[in-house]
Amino acid sequence: MVSQAGPSRQRDWSRPISVFVLTLGFVLVVGLNWPGHLSYDSVIQLLDGRTGRFHTWHPPFMAFLLGVGDHLIRGPGLFITLQAFLLFSTLALMTLTRRTVGRFTAVVALGLIALPQVVLWQAIVWKDVLFADCMVAGFTLLWRALRQTGKSRRWWIAGAFLALIAATLVRQNGIIALILGGAALSFGTFHEQHGALPRRLLRSLAPAAGVLLASFIAVLAVTWALDQHAADEGGPEAQIHMLQTYDLVGAVAHDPRIPLNKLSPSLQTTVRSAAKLAYTSERNDDLLGNAFDRTTAAAADSIEAQWFDVILHHPLAWLRHRLEVFGWLLGSPQRVCFAENTGVDGPTPQLKALGIHPGQTPRDLALEAYAGAFHGTPIYSHLFYGVVAAGLIVHMFRSRAKEDAVFGFMLAAALLFVASFLAIGVACDYRYLYALDLSTIVVIYYWALGLGTGARRSTLSRT
Repeated sequence: MVSQAGPSRQRDWSRPISVFVLTLGFVLVVGLNWPGHLSYDSVIQLLDGRTGRFHTWHPPFMAFLLGVGDHLIRGPGLFITLQAFLLFSTLALMTLTRRTVGRFTAVVALGLIALPQVVLWQAIVWKDVLFADCMVAGFTLLWRALRQTGKSRRWWIAGAFLALIAATLVRQNGIIALILGGAALSFGTFHEQHGALPRRLLRSLAPAAGVLLASFIAVLAVTWALDQHAADEGGPEAQIHMLQTYDLVGAVAHDPRIPLNKLSPSLQTTVRSAAKLAYTSERNDDLLGNAFDRTTAAAADSIEAQWFDVILHHPLAWLRHRLEVFGWLLGSPQRVCFAENTGVDGPTPQLKALGIHPGQTPRDLALEAYAGAFHGTPIYSHLFYGVVAAGLIVHMFRSRAKEDAVFGFMLAAALLFVASFLAIGVACDYRYLYALDLSTIVVIYYWALGLGTGARRSTLSRT
């Protein structure tokens, strides 16, 4: 017979050992990838941060953060340290504050660190990675807040929404995470109230609405402040035009009989030719940076009018195009859709201005080969993570600890974030849906914290 002291002592050792493993993982990720991996977009944003003049194609907040880190230590090293710290401190917070930590937690932590989404991706300078880390950190802080009582809860909530505000500032459609964060806060406080239903609703909805309003104001204020240092104008408008042009060409490719009465005869010919010769549902690259791009940009108002007309009067052709684009994005086969990025790649003038040399070191090639070994497996499958996320949502909402529903809301936010690309997706890069994969991995770790505790009752208990 096992004594009571044995399992207790085992669980007590599991917690510090697991935190130690996570700490080593953080050091490993930063050290192994220092000073980080840069692609074309990363190089542009790093230079924007250094000069303090932001191009508006990407939300400027990430460039601002890159600039802050670059001011202290040249390059993106401090930035990737921040990214990795967000993730690993989130995992450590879970490990330190859960009542039960199973004997297998350290092993699960080792497996998590070994995933390419962690050991490599946390050091890639992409807004998709930073968004995922901010979202995971925000919801975890909110989970911790709902386990608190008294004034200290306010500080946890403030930290949670600061992280979700950052997520919104980093990714154009990241506002989904902020809204679901408000819903999670309302849901959690609702279950703490007593009395009549209207009173419980008011006491749960009012604080969440206030926090959301303050968050929206903060997002607008920071965006406005950064826009005062814009190096160009019309980045968001150009992105909308790009999407409308791609949709229009895609709809015509699926139904060549669609009338284009809102366009001039010459532009009609140009669009139909592009639909026949240049269109693919994998990505819109062949429609950019060429004569077609310049011609349609000069007629942006006509393209917009025709786009609305197609959606209203020929929705099936537009929907077929959208579904095919989304299918490529959701599937993300590596033979077509780009996966990880190692080393430095970017435009030569900007790299010279930064004093950074392009290329890959042997270490970069080794990391790339390691990540490539997982291609074609569930580890790199958005569909796999989506199915797991759906199951975990049910599990989290059925938990006896109502604050665990926060992670259900986080996974719902990730799935809604993915769904938004059904309307706005233009390419099938794996990184666009990285937030779904990472948030699912984090909740798997949270669930696994209860494995091996010897408890038959709910493994999701309160402190």
